[in-house]
Amino acid sequence: MFNDVSRSLIKPGEQCPWSILKGHGFWWQKADIPTPDVSPEERREALLAASPKWSVDVDGALFDDGVFAGQDTALWFDQYEARIRTARDLIAELNQKLDGGEDAFAYAEQCASITKEQIEALYRNGGSHALKLVIIHAALSKKTTAMNVIARRRNFGEQATVEWIRASAKSQIPLVRR
Repeated sequence: MFNDVSRSLIKPGEQCPWSILKGHGFWWQKADIPTPDVSPEERREALLAASPKWSVDVDGALFDDGVFAGQDTALWFDQYEARIRTARDLIAELNQKLDGGEDAFAYAEQCASITKEQIEALYRNGGSHALKLVIIHAALSKKTTAMNVIARRRNFGEQATVEWIRASAKSQIPLVRR
């Protein structure tokens, strides 16, 4: 439901579409129409021939049970974990406010109103570059999740959004772990 990345997770024994020339997500890119005098096969062969050596390095892998494995030199794990945890925490906070009779939507509005300048201040005041990136990803996740709640309320009404918040708290992807 919320923060659902399950469509992009590779299930055990399954495959992920990937192009050696375009990378992951190649099907979302605009079509590269070759000129009439060059066939697609000739173009592909020319691109492959231009690179004398091909190799693939896997920096990390996230499995559908929430386990992450790999070196993670790009620090993707910590950033991703921060986004998931922050979004989950916001949904839990909204549920608590609903349970306590508080205005959960006012809180969502407050969280959604964080400005670019406030997020940049988090970056300036953080520690290492890696920690700063984690802090920024967490702040952006909270803002994005709150904006999603507000948009749902606007599009589907308050009761449907409350039901969505309740259901989201029960049906979430697993927290990532090493």
